[in-house]
Amino acid sequence: MELPTLTNATQLWWLLVLLPLLFWLAQPPRPRKLLYTAHPGQWRLAQEALRRRPPRFRALRWLLLSLAALLATIAAAEPVLQQGLGPTRLFVLLDASASTGAKSSDGESSPFERSLAAVREVFATLPPHVDRDIAIARDGAITRRSGSAALSASEILLPRGALPAPLPELAAAAVRADTVVWTLSDAQTPASAAPAEGAFSRFGGPKDHAALASVTIEDRWPLGDIVLRARAVAFSRAAMQGTLSIEGAVRAAVQQPITLPPGEPVEFEVPLIRTAEGGRLEVAIRVAGDALASDDVSGFELPPLPRTRIAVQGDETGTELAAKALAALAEVTGGTVVEARPGEAVGFLLIEGGAGGLPKEPGPMLSFGRSREGATPWPLPVGIDWKRSDPLFAGLDFSELSVVHALRDSLPSDGEPLLFAQLPDGTTAPLAVVCTGANGSAVHFAFRLQDSNLALLPAFPQLLLRAYERSQPGSRAIAVVQQPSPLAEADLRQHDATLDRPLPKFPESARDLSPWCLCIALALLAVRCGLR
Repeated sequence: MELPTLTNATQLWWLLVLLPLLFWLAQPPRPRKLLYTAHPGQWRLAQEALRRRPPRFRALRWLLLSLAALLATIAAAEPVLQQGLGPTRLFVLLDASASTGAKSSDGESSPFERSLAAVREVFATLPPHVDRDIAIARDGAITRRSGSAALSASEILLPRGALPAPLPELAAAAVRADTVVWTLSDAQTPASAAPAEGAFSRFGGPKDHAALASVTIEDRWPLGDIVLRARAVAFSRAAMQGTLSIEGAVRAAVQQPITLPPGEPVEFEVPLIRTAEGGRLEVAIRVAGDALASDDVSGFELPPLPRTRIAVQGDETGTELAAKALAALAEVTGGTVVEARPGEAVGFLLIEGGAGGLPKEPGPMLSFGRSREGATPWPLPVGIDWKRSDPLFAGLDFSELSVVHALRDSLPSDGEPLLFAQLPDGTTAPLAVVCTGANGSAVHFAFRLQDSNLALLPAFPQLLLRAYERSQPGSRAIAVVQQPSPLAEADLRQHDATLDRPLPKFPESARDLSPWCLCIALALLAVRCGLR
């Protein structure tokens, strides 16, 4: 049998004052005057004739008053009667990974929506004294909320991503002596992967689903063409028909029919031409009967292409070779060839010969044989070698390069050497360097194009394009703005039909005994008032 519990027992100290005070007040009054008489017999006869009783202590009246005071004091101590033992806290662990958002083609609610409905129904019937804590596991993280108001948060209505840890591990972290852990997931979670303790509920059933496994883009910047490679998988009982859709920052959208055999990944390779302005590129598969669309889309942000103004500057001997190379570069990259004028900014400058110092701050530039004060002639450089590990020269062959005339000490001293040749004394000196600054990079050669056979080598077009690409400032990386869900969340064919574990019964709220104590105290006072 449960005994009442005093939740504010400090109020009982009043009894130390009240009971002695009531006992003192219940004593009969002492006579005010003491008289000695020789006629006590006549005094008693007169008292009996008047029917007066002598003052005396009435134990029953004092007992009734003391019990009433005792009950009033206990009422102030807030006594309660527990309605049985049991848990006083409910911890709800909601699986909000991508697979719980799957819906059937007939419009059936997703497992996550049904989980929310079940939690709301249970919360409506819980005793008020039971605490409510909710943890939503999704997108590799845990979102915690407390109370019934947590179910109205809009952010929990978007299942996505994967669980941050297995469900048993997440549930075990919330186990306490006064807590019931209730885990809600979809039907793809087998009983073997369920938490060992607490309640466990699953919703949904097996469904057919197709998913994007991966999407990569081979970027050929600063050229406009890209190669998109996608891999898709159908988790179904039969082959699924659909469409591969590519839309956004490309010149022509793609709608390619696809057939996905069950359980076998299919790869697609699509060449594309990107727009010069850049923007969002969206890759998606649209398959009939797909139960989960959140992992069917992947998004990228393409930076704009460098549609720059390209200029050539040369000495009096002419720039015929440089002009032809620049025209070919502009055609490939989509740039515009303009005339180089003093004080007018251009996006890329090609210098062929001439005298004068190079800019102190590197910028988008490719110079050949620029002479400066202190430079000395260097006839017929021999033993030419190059830095093969640098991206500018990687995979290129300059073994047949011959230079008729170069200029020693004409290159910036702070540049990184890329091309070397031997001096008559056996030492080496750079024939080309690259300088990098905040405004871009500049590549400088110690010889003019017309003084070498560089323009005739097969490696020259690639060198020119790489120098243009490397010289451009800013970031040109393609950013991934939307990734499909992990493939582990895509297989919806599994279905564990084993029975789930129900919630235990929560004890009712404790009953407040204060009103009953006050009522009994008033009744005792009424009886006491009726006694004389």
